[in-house]
Amino acid sequence: MTTAAPPPAARGSVFLGVDVGTGSARAGLFDDNGRLLGSASCPIQIWKDGDCVEQSSTDIWLAVCTSVKAACSLANVFGDEVTSLGFSATCSLAYGLTIYEGKLVLCAVAIDDEENL
Repeated sequence: MTTAAPPPAARGSVFLGVDVGTGSARAGLFDDNGRLLGSASCPIQIWKDGDCVEQSSTDIWLAVCTSVKAACSLANVFGDEVTSLGFSATCSLAYGLTIYEGKLVLCAVAIDDEENL
């Protein structure tokens, strides 16, 4: 889901908020008055196999980057206009390295599972 507000004529500070949850990464840009300038969300893939739940750190990071870029585009904001960043994550963001199909892969551990890695 994406939302955008028309950019103000004379913009002051722009604040970027990023929230990473188990199912998606979300980004929002706000002006000095707390008005939402633009927001975007990008899903994060979850792999379940019985009692095991995994996520990819790479997928999480790509979801963050995608949501931030989309929010900036919708708000007509360039990176150098962002004056402050707030970042939160409800997922553990713990990770491990493994080799899968001959490639080194980062695997994030999801908090839904009591017996991760």
